[in-house]
Amino acid sequence: MAHFANAVMRPLLGPTFVRPVSLGAINMADFERVRVRAQPFRPPGRCKKDIASRRVIISPDCVFLTSEYECDTFGETFSVEIKPKQGWHSLKATCSVDLCHRCLKQHAKLFSGEIGSISEYCPLDLFSGDKARMKRAVFDLCESPCNRFKLFKNGDLIYTEGVGELSDVEREMGSLFSGLSPLDSLAALLCTALLSPLEEFHSKQWSVDESFVSLDPRSSVRSKVCDTHSLPLPDNCILQRLLTLQRHTDISDADAKVLCDWLLSTIDDLEGFQQLMLWQPNTKLEHQLSQKELDQVLQLQRFLLSVTAKDVSLLITFRQVEEKQKPTAAPTFHFRSLDKSFRVMISVIDLDPKPVHRIATWVKRKEEWLQTYFHSIKQDGSSSLLPAS
Repeated sequence: MAHFANAVMRPLLGPTFVRPVSLGAINMADFERVRVRAQPFRPPGRCKKDIASRRVIISPDCVFLTSEYECDTFGETFSVEIKPKQGWHSLKATCSVDLCHRCLKQHAKLFSGEIGSISEYCPLDLFSGDKARMKRAVFDLCESPCNRFKLFKNGDLIYTEGVGELSDVEREMGSLFSGLSPLDSLAALLCTALLSPLEEFHSKQWSVDESFVSLDPRSSVRSKVCDTHSLPLPDNCILQRLLTLQRHTDISDADAKVLCDWLLSTIDDLEGFQQLMLWQPNTKLEHQLSQKELDQVLQLQRFLLSVTAKDVSLLITFRQVEEKQKPTAAPTFHFRSLDKSFRVMISVIDLDPKPVHRIATWVKRKEEWLQTYFHSIKQDGSSSLLPAS
C-alpha cells in the first residue's frame, strides 16, 4: 500500500496533492489502544472489519497544514473532506443506463430498502466545470453528507452524517467569512481551489472566484437522469488529474473480469500475479510471461488504478494568513471582498490499491444494481428515461 501511494499515485497525481507515507510497527499495547479508540468513530457498516496487523502506514494528518503551508497563518484550521466518486458517465460500464455509477448505486439501494433516502449529489456536477452545477454539488454534499462530506475544526470532526448539524457549518463559516453568506463563501473557496492548477503555479497567490458566491445552486432544473454535459477542466487542477486517472482504462468491469479469469487460468504464481497487479516489481514472474500476458497485465493494472482514483477522498484544509506574509511556495487564496487571505492545502487520501480478486464481486454487484434499477422502473411504470449524451 505504501509503495502504491508513493511510487504510483504520487507521481501520477503530483506531490502537491499526495503526501508521502512511510512504514512502521506498533507493539501489542499500542495496537489494542488504537483499535479501541478508533472504533467509536467508524461507520456501523465498517465495524465488522478489524485491524489484522501491527504493521502500520505512517502518514501526515491532512486535516492540519504541513509546516510549509502553516507559515504565517493564524486562527482556526478548517478541513473539508469530500469523496467525489466517478466524475464521468460510461455507457459501456452501465449498459446505457442514464445514471452515473454513483447515482445508479444509490437508486438501487433505495429501491431495495438498504437506505431510506438518497442525496441529490451527483459526481458529474462536481466534475462538470460548470460553476452553477459545481456549487450545487457542494451544497448537495453539505445538506446530505452521507459519509461523503466532513468538516473538521482544529482536527475535530464537527459535521458529517450523524455528527453535528448543518447549522454548525453555517455558524463556523459565518465567523470566518463575516459579511458574506457562510455556505456560499465556503463553496466559492472550495470550488476555486478544486479548479486551480496549484502544482503548475505552486507559489502563486490566487483570487477566490467570487462569482460562485452569487450563483443560485438551485437555479437549474433537475432531471431524472444524470447531466453528462461538461466543460473542459483547467489542466493540472486536482479534478482534471483525478478524472484523467479515472479514465485511465478503456475496459469495463466485465472486460476486466474476463482478462483476470484468463490470466488466473494460465499463471501458477498467484502471489507474484497479485504483486504485479499492485504495480510492485516482480522480475521473476515477468520473465515467465508471454508478451500477450504482459499486455493483459498492463490492461488490468490500468483498470485497477482507475478504480482507486474513483474511490479517493479529497481534504481541502485552510487557515487564515497574516497580512504581512513572508514569501512561500504554498498557495494562498485571497477573498477580495473580505480582504482576507487563506492558505489552502489539497490532499488526496485513501490511495489503497484495489485487489484483483475483487473484480468478480464488482461485476456481480453492478449486475444486481442494474436488475434492481430496471425492476424499479418497470414497477413505477416509468419509461421516460432520456438517452445519455
